[in-house]
Amino acid sequence: MRTVQMICLILALTLSSGVWADQLFFEKTPYGLLFADISVEDRPVRAMIDFGDPHVLQLATSFIETQGITVESTGQKAMYADGTTFDLLEGQVSRVEIGGEMFESLQFGSSPGEIDAVAKQVGTPFQAVVGWGFFGRRRFVLDYAASRFELGLRECPAGQNVSLPRVPSSSYLMLDGSLAGQNVRFLIDTGSPLNALHSGHFDDAATLGKPILIEHLTSQVPGRTLSVTLDDWQRSAAFELRDLSALEPLGVQAILGAPFLSSVQLCHDPADGLIHLLSQSRVD
Repeated sequence: MRTVQMICLILALTLSSGVWADQLFFEKTPYGLLFADISVEDRPVRAMIDFGDPHVLQLATSFIETQGITVESTGQKAMYADGTTFDLLEGQVSRVEIGGEMFESLQFGSSPGEIDAVAKQVGTPFQAVVGWGFFGRRRFVLDYAASRFELGLRECPAGQNVSLPRVPSSSYLMLDGSLAGQNVRFLIDTGSPLNALHSGHFDDAATLGKPILIEHLTSQVPGRTLSVTLDDWQRSAAFELRDLSALEPLGVQAILGAPFLSSVQLCHDPADGLIHLLSQSRVD
């Protein structure tokens, strides 16, 4: 009984302190992506964490077929940042658990063969994607160094370096700032292993900053070292120059991916529409 009381006391202190109620741990792969374990229909499923996906959940064709889950066409198409388009399907599953939270009768998205093809490309088997549709409704801390999300927060922790207004959107995490002294809208994307700048945004993009070869699992990627400014937060970071014209409808010219996320802790607060960048020395 004393042990039970102690556990309850610890839980009560954790909840009242505003630290976290639940955690979602993830693995960072050499490719630069994040993967976590969830459950779908009481079956363990490996999921990629992708802020660049607007769904709560996407399921792979292989999982849908194995489990005999019914999907229907939405009549819509989606597009990657590289311009690749794919059909959107949707269905419903009765039980899903993500980071200690249980969902019942959850609607999910899918696209024929898409997740299975990406799994092969990145060298990590997975059959689901947890997107911004899940995270965007929640107050959370992304602690990249500790490989975890802190969920169920009552408030963002103290020790904020800077607070930034999130671009109003229910589908993606976007911030306005500047790159090399010029105004830019950034997409914050856990599904991007590199930072990227639209090659056609600046007339002199190929001459800005310093040239650099960005080390990646697959190759050395040519890029530029540019100054990133988000309010009072400023760092130099390497950016790959590539065609991001597919992101024009969002007004996005650059992506802040894994290298950015590894350099900060951030807390998302949906109540005030702010992103708080936290001190790396924050003590839990």
